[in-house]
Amino acid sequence: MAEPGEFTKRAFLNGRIDLTQAEAVSDLINAQTASSHKMALKQLRGQLTNKVSSIRQSLINTISLLELELDFSEAEIDKTPYIQIEKQVKQIKQNCETLVQSYDEGRIYHQGIFAPIIGRPNVGKSSILNALLKQDRALVSEIAGTTRDTIEEAISHKGVEIRLVDTAGLRESDDVIESMGISRTEKTIADADVLLHVVDVTQEPPEPFKGNETPVIKIINKVDLIDSPKDILTEGKLYTSAVTQEGIEKIGDAIIETVLGKHKSTKTGDSVVVTNERHRNALVAARDSLNQALLSIENRISSEFIILDLRAALDSLGALTGETTTEDILNNIFEHFCIGK
Repeated sequence: MAEPGEFTKRAFLNGRIDLTQAEAVSDLINAQTASSHKMALKQLRGQLTNKVSSIRQSLINTISLLELELDFSEAEIDKTPYIQIEKQVKQIKQNCETLVQSYDEGRIYHQGIFAPIIGRPNVGKSSILNALLKQDRALVSEIAGTTRDTIEEAISHKGVEIRLVDTAGLRESDDVIESMGISRTEKTIADADVLLHVVDVTQEPPEPFKGNETPVIKIINKVDLIDSPKDILTEGKLYTSAVTQEGIEKIGDAIIETVLGKHKSTKTGDSVVVTNERHRNALVAARDSLNQALLSIENRISSEFIILDLRAALDSLGALTGETTTEDILNNIFEHFCIGK
């Protein structure tokens, strides 16, 4: 019987695809949204492979130049100035850094946007969740503190997965179970990509939420309970009613714009984006080795030591594509595949 990922692994071992393309097969199978499907297809077609190959070739050219000069050190040849080598290595490092920075966006396409719904008890957090899901997933009542545990569900909005989390209301409580729920809410907040801070329009405005650096979208809910909602409209807030569905659709738009609006590839669609943590770690290792090489160049250290650091960066990039890898890494990757594939 075929083992998990056997046919993809054979294709990799026989040189038909590299390791990033093999991983893209699994990503394609598990894609839940149009965006994650598109990202996996780009990787399968070799977009990341081509970019990394270009970086590796630049590294190989620089290493070859330095090794050639070492081999002919006794001959009367002009050595490449340190400043020229430094320029080449800086450009290679910048290319690696660009890919590393793209992981913030790629992770979201791969894993979804993590968006907890927070606020005081009984402001309509569970109602907002149900309205976004278009089903009664969370219990709703007029009793404050009904939600005592986190409830996570995912929706797809404009091709992007949004992982919504209904949380226990934030307040001081003597109830042991409710306090445990509030503690879980605080942990959930720490992992958020964006926070949906729900406020009841009929209550006194709460103090601005002060969390970490996570962006916050303020949602003024229950506008169906007031006569003139337009009188209270202010910039930078969403006004909603879970009962009438007013403003609900705008929440998804606001989440995507807040989290992904700053990324270039989201707008152009033509940039290479890293979606896999293993790839990011390999690129970080390569970047760190290049930093060490630049330090050696700055201190005018002998070429032998510069070459060692450049080769370390080359090995890290080779581990990304699978040109240099171990059996343990391969087993870890392919054991998560479907049977066969």
